[in-house]
Amino acid sequence: MKNKIIIIVLVILLIVVSGAFYFYSRGYRVQVPENLRVASQVDTLGDIEKQTEDINEEKIEVKEEVLAQEPFDGWNVVEVYNSLPRKYQELGKFDPNDDFGFIDPIIDYDNYYLEIADGELYSLTTVFLKSDGGSVVAVSNIGCGPLCHQDLYMLEYKDDKWVDITEEVFYPLRHVELDDVFRQKFEEKEGRAFDEGTDMVNFLLELPQFGTSITVYDMISDIEVAELKWNGQVFNFFWK
Repeated sequence: MKNKIIIIVLVILLIVVSGAFYFYSRGYRVQVPENLRVASQVDTLGDIEKQTEDINEEKIEVKEEVLAQEPFDGWNVVEVYNSLPRKYQELGKFDPNDDFGFIDPIIDYDNYYLEIADGELYSLTTVFLKSDGGSVVAVSNIGCGPLCHQDLYMLEYKDDKWVDITEEVFYPLRHVELDDVFRQKFEEKEGRAFDEGTDMVNFLLELPQFGTSITVYDMISDIEVAELKWNGQVFNFFWK
């Protein structure tokens, strides 16, 4: 995800430098029991090394799957995405057999995870299972120009229609608290205080392909600030 966002930023910067207009998207907002993501059986993919710049240690992410029925009467993740109202399909409908114009789309049918981008906008769709049955679909749309702006929705399929339940399941992020913790981590990493005149911060939320946690991070420094863990009903907030 982060690499694609960086590519998008570079493309937009080139457009700005050449005198053309840059794209700017709308609105900013953003699995368990130990994994209630969609899948068929518990399975460890192996160690996925992820070096973070703010600390000198490796983190291991594990792909876990739980016995569960597929949601939406057997729809795959592309069908789930294509069934969403146009409001949530910033890039329009997606055909995996005709992906011309998209940058390296990722379709993970087993984990109900879809990434698509077109050079100006990055869209991600994934599914979380509820502990009492049913599923929640997370949709993230990010536009950059040159800083990035994010819309994130949590949707549930009820009575043959999609319902926005973001406020019911998602922890309300407080920018002031995030900024305070970020500045501490920035100083630890850079060895100096954050400079309002020259430094910038751009918080984004990264939805997981594996696991059940959403990461809150700064796109510019790649500093991870917090995470939201899905417990089968709501996302619980934890500092990193």
